[in-house]
Amino acid sequence: MVDKPSTNKDLLELKKLWQDAFDDTETYVDFYFSSRYKHEYTYVYREQEKNCVASAAQFFPYEISYGKEIFKSVYSLGVCTDKQFRKQGFVSAIFNTAMLDISKNTDIMFLIPQEQYLFDIYRKLGFCEAFYVYEANINSVLADKCATNFPNKFDEQELFELYNKLQNQLKSCVLKSFDDFIFMVRDLQFYGSSFLIAENGFAVLEHTPSPTIKELLCSDFESYNDLINQALSLHEHVKINLPNNRFHASATKKTLGMCRILNAQNYIEKMIKNEPCENISVKITDPILPQNNGTYIIKNNSVKFQSEAPFDLALDISVVPQFFNHNSYANLLMN
Repeated sequence: MVDKPSTNKDLLELKKLWQDAFDDTETYVDFYFSSRYKHEYTYVYREQEKNCVASAAQFFPYEISYGKEIFKSVYSLGVCTDKQFRKQGFVSAIFNTAMLDISKNTDIMFLIPQEQYLFDIYRKLGFCEAFYVYEANINSVLADKCATNFPNKFDEQELFELYNKLQNQLKSCVLKSFDDFIFMVRDLQFYGSSFLIAENGFAVLEHTPSPTIKELLCSDFESYNDLINQALSLHEHVKINLPNNRFHASATKKTLGMCRILNAQNYIEKMIKNEPCENISVKITDPILPQNNGTYIIKNNSVKFQSEAPFDLALDISVVPQFFNHNSYANLLMN
């Protein structure tokens, strides 16, 4: 049975389930559940015979920018199942219930699979690849000079304002509130990451298990050089993750995240405002959310929904983002 946690016993079970599934330390689990966990964003599957929490997932609300439009979204994380109850469909049951609840006022759900095999599992729930990152490896200094800036202490509000300014320059990304950002800063500090700051740039450097710039945002090449050189002053080589290949033409595009449409009409209306679409009638089939089933008549960049109408193209809900060429940056400061 899918439900929401309601007792202190549930919380203890959730913490143990998380620790067993993700192999995090007890210290980190206590940190996460005291500073980030929200009862109202959590769904659990209760195994009736043993009367215990067998599976769980969390669904945090976010906004995703796409050009001038904003998608109301939820980010799924902490998806886990007790080993003794795996392969029984408990996660699917949680997602089916959550999607039915959340779709009433949300456009899309998104997540970042931690293992390659999970992409296939989430495709069966109507997800498809839609979030990307660009990867590159750097092992040489990009400029003769750089103004190193490794702040041990910094003004959190000023750091957020810099980050927010830089992320708002991207065509599409996951927007973060001040509280979201500060949790992520403290989460990174928990594992010893460094923050690199340039005049018009911001980066997070993870030192272990291998030196990686987890996220780098900047608005000019000088700041990009500065951030890379700061990292190379600490390590001989670093892997970098970028929102695009603007400053590194040879960076490789990598699929990182998936999205699932919850409200097809809202989604299509917002997409065609940014990417004009030819006149076409599209029949959408959604096996989980019946309210999305029907024909969407796109004409002169407006959308009309009819439950039954002639159509030019039939699509499963899972491929609709690809049809509209959805391409968002998967900010890596998500978990």
